[in-house]
Amino acid sequence: MKNALFIVGMISILLVSSSVSYYYIFFLPAKQQESLELQKEKFEHQKALEEEEKRNKTKKEQDALAEKRRQELAEDLAEVKRQQDFDNCLSRAYENYNANWLSACQAQNEYYKKMNEITEKQNKQFEELTGIPHDNSNLYEYQKIDENCKLPTEKADKLGKDLEDSKDECIEYYKLGL
Repeated sequence: MKNALFIVGMISILLVSSSVSYYYIFFLPAKQQESLELQKEKFEHQKALEEEEKRNKTKKEQDALAEKRRQELAEDLAEVKRQQDFDNCLSRAYENYNANWLSACQAQNEYYKKMNEITEKQNKQFEELTGIPHDNSNLYEYQKIDENCKLPTEKADKLGKDLEDSKDECIEYYKLGL
């Protein structure tokens, strides 16, 4: 019985030492490996989240910057359009001024033509009645119809004032942003 107890004790010691060995050699390292892998996964997941957050932040910043650039470009285009509209307005003002000037010159020449016809007719009648030849030195001179034709001061001043008024309107529209 002593032997049997000895053998049972040895088997018990062997089983306990095998269990302890199994625990320290297989179970504990596997558990630690599992724990390390879990920590590694958590770390990688956290790192991925941080990178994603960084990318999102960078994307948001890029989107914000792109939006800011779009707005600046839109503002620049609006300003260019305003400037172009202003230039077009001034061009129309000068075109109208020149057209009105030429029209006034044309009207003046037509007036001179009618007055010369009347004067020539009167001179011819005078010559027929008196027999004295009459020169036509008192006839109006026709002018070349261009921007250099001379108009009466009152008419030229009115056209100049109309031009200034048109330019002032252009400036007012430009200031208002219309």
